[in-house]
Amino acid sequence: SIGLVLAGKAVAAVFRLLKRRFAQRRCGAAASGLAAVSLAAVGIAVGAVVVVAIGIVVQRSADEHSARTPAGVSQPSGDYRSVGPGSALSWDLAGYEGRSILAGGPSASEIAAVTGRPALEPIRIYAGVDEPGGWGEHAASVVSELDRLGAADRDVVVVAATTGTGWLDPEAIDALEYLYGGSTALATMQYSKAESWHSFVFHPEAYRDATSA
Repeated sequence: SIGLVLAGKAVAAVFRLLKRRFAQRRCGAAASGLAAVSLAAVGIAVGAVVVVAIGIVVQRSADEHSARTPAGVSQPSGDYRSVGPGSALSWDLAGYEGRSILAGGPSASEIAAVTGRPALEPIRIYAGVDEPGGWGEHAASVVSELDRLGAADRDVVVVAATTGTGWLDPEAIDALEYLYGGSTALATMQYSKAESWHSFVFHPEAYRDATSA
């Protein structure tokens, strides 16, 4: 709604500017008004086409990026990631950022080496935006993984909201896992492949609906 209000104000400003210019040239009131409206309409149409074209280009680039896997990252084989045997979620559909999150993070031995205390293997669950079904199905798969991996027995369960590309701050996740000795479970869903601004402009409901689910 804010975007529509701003767009309306911009159209009105352009119309007034053009009308003044034509009035200065001593055109008739009706002629100057019609010319201003026509030019404003053309400008708006051209602007809309440019915005849509940019959106398509950005989305295609985001799709290509999401299909790749970060350098040096491989599918984890442990039992505490949502990509192992029996998982309801897929490594192939996790996207670039999802694969980075699932394959990253400290192991129990690395945590113990820092804290000097016994540690657990942290649980990480990630649903990529390309998973079958809608947000409700994605959320149900995440909950299924929480149950399967025993998240209820952990001290902390974090439900995190990603950025537009599906990114989460790795240092923030790692710090939590160190702080609680690995007795943690991270659960998150990707709502888009493109940057947050792209989602805000072209799919403003995606973040709200995915996070609510």
